[in-house]
Amino acid sequence: MPHPRKTAHALEVTDSDPRWSERAPSELAGGPAKLPPGLSQEAKRHFKRISKALGQRGWESPGDGEILAAYARTFCDMLEAREIVRQEGRMISTTVLSSNGNPVAKRQPHPLLREIAGCESRLAALLRDLGLTLTTRDRPKRPAASAPKGKRYAKPGSVAEQLLRQNPAKAKELWPNLILWEGPDERPE
Repeated sequence: MPHPRKTAHALEVTDSDPRWSERAPSELAGGPAKLPPGLSQEAKRHFKRISKALGQRGWESPGDGEILAAYARTFCDMLEAREIVRQEGRMISTTVLSSNGNPVAKRQPHPLLREIAGCESRLAALLRDLGLTLTTRDRPKRPAASAPKGKRYAKPGSVAEQLLRQNPAKAKELWPNLILWEGPDERPE
């Protein structure tokens, strides 16, 4: 699993250069997604629900209409299949012929259960693509881990850290903006 990207503060503290470059901002204009024609009333409701979630995060663009419509249609298909399975039961009886030609009743899982599982997989993939899952959304930054404004933490094990611990007055003369990390064992990034 790859390591998470270092924050700008961590790069400054460790006095290192980033291995990545900032991407230029998107040239696409943001705004509400356009509702495509042909959606049922229920699909429109789900379209608007997901569109609202994207809009609150500032990620929505007019080009997202088709992927949101695909999500809404898939969600409606899944709900419809679930309703049918609820009415008919998870197991259904079918009549098949035995090897000697006699009809035999056989119980088997409802064929729509596979359709429901497929819909759920497609919905998870669409939510991942839209950035609406736990693993793809932005994680909030911890405000307590950042240094006070205008200050920065000394690099662990550095000469600056040793001098700050042994002779704080001399260290303050050399590095007035440098401070020691005095929190829990986990240092801020």
